[in-house]
Amino acid sequence: MKKVLILTEHFAPAYKAGGIVRSLENLVHNFNARFSFSVITGSADLGERQPMPDVPQNQWVPFRQDAEVLYLSPAYQRREKLVRFIEERRPEVVYMNGIYSIPFVVVPLRAARKLSSRPVVVVAPRGMLHSGALSVKPLKKKIYFALFKAWGLHKNVRWHATDAQEVEDIRRMFGPKAEVVLALDTPDLVPQPLAPIRKERGRLQLVTISLITAKKGHLLLLETLKALEDEISAEYHIYGPVKDPEYWQACQQVMATLKPSIRVVYHGNIHPTQVMTTLQQHHFFVLPSKGENFGHAIYEAFNAGRPALISDQTPWQKLAPQKAGWDVDLRDKQALPNALRQAYAMDQAGYDELCRGAQTVAHRFVRESDFAGQYQALFG
Repeated sequence: MKKVLILTEHFAPAYKAGGIVRSLENLVHNFNARFSFSVITGSADLGERQPMPDVPQNQWVPFRQDAEVLYLSPAYQRREKLVRFIEERRPEVVYMNGIYSIPFVVVPLRAARKLSSRPVVVVAPRGMLHSGALSVKPLKKKIYFALFKAWGLHKNVRWHATDAQEVEDIRRMFGPKAEVVLALDTPDLVPQPLAPIRKERGRLQLVTISLITAKKGHLLLLETLKALEDEISAEYHIYGPVKDPEYWQACQQVMATLKPSIRVVYHGNIHPTQVMTTLQQHHFFVLPSKGENFGHAIYEAFNAGRPALISDQTPWQKLAPQKAGWDVDLRDKQALPNALRQAYAMDQAGYDELCRGAQTVAHRFVRESDFAGQYQALFG
């Protein structure tokens, strides 16, 4: 069995980093019969300084029956120790997730090329090269990638793209000759029952589950609801950790000016075990994001039988013809408010049709995706 060493800032039981954690957890669970997985990761969840409880630090421990995991304290994330831990696994594939991490991307990239096992080096940008993502703090990112290329870190790398757009994003950043393999993100493959929920005209419950950053579009949605507050009434429930405090402050400023017709509730973090039931308690999942390479929460909403109102900057396209929601062009200033008006005016029969369509999208995605073949090609 081929030995695959995964490096990532956060891994289960961490959950606050969102989709990357869920994708990797699904990867090792779905394909542990094909590959021997080891994971090197941090011992703290996103935004936390203290290690996760009941997680042994700085020693290899089993993760269910799926992998061995090394949860490193900050002191053990230094170059010398990281290189030693990588070398002792003698991996055939070194698989790095994200692109901005010094200990989990830059150091392993430099170390992997000197290993006697001569591993295949794979990097998954996880949507971080999308134009929408690059538009957030662009100067800082421009400097980072200039140094990344100057150090030659992009050379002799196999890039993992999770959709066709990311293939283009990688080649735009690193050149047309970059080796790119397309392998779709691995979701939870278990279909969920379709739970009914009451929907009548003039009633609207929205939910967003994601990191709170400028990329995700919370502020745009709040401003749109503000503009519609004399036309519609709605509840908007927000879940997820605040990764960008300044952005969240701007969101809160809009929330403070809303009329009683628009009720917004911030619930903070949500554990993955609560995601499905939370989605089922609301009418529509909303995420007017500037870019998603997959969008685990979008897939989970479809799997839960909940239609989505998202931007057209994700792989989930042409939702309206599939009767699964709307993917709107954010450049069209009327597209998002018009979709909200339609959602608000929808009756039970129309809404139930969208719920069935949403679940069809999730089931078709799983049925038509050759996950095993794609990851065999990625790690092969």
